[in-house]
Amino acid sequence: MTRPPVALKRRIAAELRALRERKGLTLEAAAELAEVTKSSLSRFENGHSAPKIHTMRALMALYGASPQQREELEGLTKEAARRGWNAAIFGEGAAVPDWLRTYVALEATAAALLIYNVFVPGLFQTREYARAVIAANGRDGAELERRISLRLARQALLTPGPSAPTVHAVLDEGVLHRQVGGAETTRAQLARLAELSAAPHITIQILPFTAGAVSAAIGDGFVVLGLDPDPSLVYLESYEISHYLEGEPQAREFRDAFARLTGAALSPDESAQLLADASKIEG
Repeated sequence: MTRPPVALKRRIAAELRALRERKGLTLEAAAELAEVTKSSLSRFENGHSAPKIHTMRALMALYGASPQQREELEGLTKEAARRGWNAAIFGEGAAVPDWLRTYVALEATAAALLIYNVFVPGLFQTREYARAVIAANGRDGAELERRISLRLARQALLTPGPSAPTVHAVLDEGVLHRQVGGAETTRAQLARLAELSAAPHITIQILPFTAGAVSAAIGDGFVVLGLDPDPSLVYLESYEISHYLEGEPQAREFRDAFARLTGAALSPDESAQLLADASKIEG
């Protein structure tokens, strides 16, 4: 399985930072013990560059990484110089599939997210709505609970603060009418969307049915991840497959498509009111 270089760097960054923090080391202490500069280690953890294999091995030894973690991170490091496009789900018993770990690492370090979807994105879902969506995809038992926990944990990045990304989402009007998990769960989800839209760094617009064919050529959804200072990535997902489009021409094409969607959508204020009203409708 291969991934875009930017995705690899961001994935490696998230794993290294988590291991260092689990070990209880500051950036300065870890750099000194691993005999690398603090600025180099910082670049590794920010996803701005990937370590060489000998440096990665030294860090793994310092952090006490498990054999499985060492094998995985060494593989990612070796792959970092190669270009890739598709990522398929593997290991049905895994708590976090590989494709999802890669995307979560990218999402968590993005400066901006542009989201279009015909459904409620996982980043915005309530617990019960997420439960209904994930269960509908055939997950149950412990695996279902793990997927729900991960989905909710991802939402920490929405908390206002200096590191919070700007998030602009355009959602199809169908999210107001499609019942997921029952009427009460759907109403609670719509109320959550209205609440999120009030945050200063989050913009949500509803694309009405009357907008016509503006979304016809786009598909069910996409995310443009702003990874400053790295180039943006476009993320597409279908059942059991994630697909990254890398390069400024592709990113520009999807930013232009997003601009057309925002132009055809209701204003943020109109959308917030529509969501709030729909959340109160009994049925």
